[in-house]
Amino acid sequence: LDYNGIGKDVVWHCEFNDVKTPARVSPDPHGHCFIVSCPVPLHAKTTVNITADAQGEAQLAYTEVSYDQLDENRTVLDLAACTMVDPNNTRPEHIVEWVAYHRLHAISKFKIYSDGDPSLLETALAPYVRANIVEVVDWTWPDHGFHHQQAQMHSCLYRYRGLARWVA
Repeated sequence: LDYNGIGKDVVWHCEFNDVKTPARVSPDPHGHCFIVSCPVPLHAKTTVNITADAQGEAQLAYTEVSYDQLDENRTVLDLAACTMVDPNNTRPEHIVEWVAYHRLHAISKFKIYSDGDPSLLETALAPYVRANIVEVVDWTWPDHGFHHQQAQMHSCLYRYRGLARWVA
């Protein structure tokens, strides 16, 4: 199914709690990914099913896609950070030292994307995880090319949207 709809009419929908809403799709200028925008009904769960239909094509479906809902009462952070770490090739004390150093420089929240077994990072960063300073995100992908890291950076910006004034 061609998400650009070249030569075909593609109809996208988002489904929240069995309620289908129309979706708008915007591809990035490089064609690496696309953004699906749809109205979110009140009291929707934090996952969505996204479908695309085109005549003569099998339905394209992304099911149970997680998303964060913005909380208008949430405190906005001044500075947050994201990084990606391969826990199999990084000594645990180095990542702990990295977090401690950047905490001294006013970064208050971290999302550390694990490019390998996330439990290794969760164990090393346990005090920070318990204190809700660090979140370890499992970012295991079969392909470790450019799109892998680009997607991680986009994920970081998406997860901190509306929650941090600046993201490093």
